[in-house]
Amino acid sequence: MFHSYTMFEEKRRHPRFNVTGRVDAADLCIFPGILLDLSLGGCRVRFPIQVTVNPDEEYQLKLKFSCDCISKSLTLLGRPAYVKTSDSTEVGFQFLRSPDSPGLKDFIEEYTNLNNQDPYGEYSVNLNNAVKFYDGNVCLSF
Repeated sequence: MFHSYTMFEEKRRHPRFNVTGRVDAADLCIFPGILLDLSLGGCRVRFPIQVTVNPDEEYQLKLKFSCDCISKSLTLLGRPAYVKTSDSTEVGFQFLRSPDSPGLKDFIEEYTNLNNQDPYGEYSVNLNNAVKFYDGNVCLSF
């Protein structure tokens, strides 16, 4: 059973960072998803189409970050914690132990140091190469 997602009611073990990037989950969607945010415990991804998500399945997620200052990609295992579907599909993944788990911790530390970012603050990105969807969401090109 999926949990509903309410931003004001959520309680997190790890702070969430407004990191953007591309997520490839070949077993879930033929199109890449957009990384909406990230924490040590998981991430939130929007796929451009409706997809069928099995809550009991473990998905391999390849994350490529759009931050120019950090050119690193990570491959992590994730289990869906919630799904929100409309014309697109938003999935919150809980990370499972993966070979790249230590790299995720290193990335978050490096990202935080480079941006001096409050986990609940804003992160601005260059939107020169972005594409706006009809609903106002932005897709970054990679």
